[in-house]
Amino acid sequence: MRSRTKIVSLVLFLSMMISVFAGCGSAEDKEFSSNGFTVTLPGNAKEMDQSLGYTACYQVGNDIVVAAIEETKSSLQSLGLAEDATVEEYAALVAEVNGYSADDIKTLTGTDAPYFEYSSTVSDVEYNYMGVCYESDESFWFVNLGTTADKFDSVKEDFERWAASVKVIIF
Repeated sequence: MRSRTKIVSLVLFLSMMISVFAGCGSAEDKEFSSNGFTVTLPGNAKEMDQSLGYTACYQVGNDIVVAAIEETKSSLQSLGLAEDATVEEYAALVAEVNGYSADDIKTLTGTDAPYFEYSSTVSDVEYNYMGVCYESDESFWFVNLGTTADKFDSVKEDFERWAASVKVIIF
């Protein structure tokens, strides 16, 4: 009888552990859309408040943010960007305006999207970002994927996959 109780206890314990670990897995990917911006992220991503000036913004887990800003081509002429500028020229302008070199720009694998990586420190915490540029008919988009510096290398492949899923339209 004691042996049977031990077996039942062991089965219950193992079942409980399996359910706990199953709940820790990553959520299925889901397409999120807002204001002409679409991106595929883990299903547990949450749309964030756009009051900071972002066209669309999402939080993934506790320490990843994906934020998109749409800028019309006509509004960028005051910064010296021609209305018929390419997305590569836009990326160079964004990099240079933010203190980075156009030489830092690469092309996202599997796409034509130019991007650059950069870092900043906020309240003594270092953050790393991947800034990716896109073009729609009348706008350019700057999409920022960021996390704390200590996690960047472990999520960079996710950032690249999410960035490759981006679709933009004029809204």
